[in-house]
Amino acid sequence: MAVGDAYYSDAAKNVGLDAIGTTFKYLSAHTANPGSTGANECAGSTRALVTYASASGGSKAVTNAPAVAGIAITDAVQFLGLWSATSGGTYGGRIEVTPTSATGGSTWTYTAASGALDLAQVASA
Repeated sequence: MAVGDAYYSDAAKNVGLDAIGTTFKYLSAHTANPGSTGANECAGSTRALVTYASASGGSKAVTNAPAVAGIAITDAVQFLGLWSATSGGTYGGRIEVTPTSATGGSTWTYTAASGALDLAQVASA
């Protein structure tokens, strides 16, 4: 194969996205870039189940508002991670978000905004 830009049809992207959505359906919150391993996950937090629509046009819409609970009040969420299990499991990737924190009590919940997985916008770790 020659070195250069790669191209994948929407049909190929849809297959990949549906596989990603089937395998990596738990969302985590991270205080810093999780890199390629899922590092910096908010200690004590509970991963949230993410549900998706079938992929279409190279994109896969999130159909719920997943909420990561039990985040320490001192933590600011800067990234979200995708995992294969509610704890442990295989790390699948990250999504950068606007840094968000809370005040008050001892823990808080981060509710993810609606969005989509889009292979055209995914960068490597």
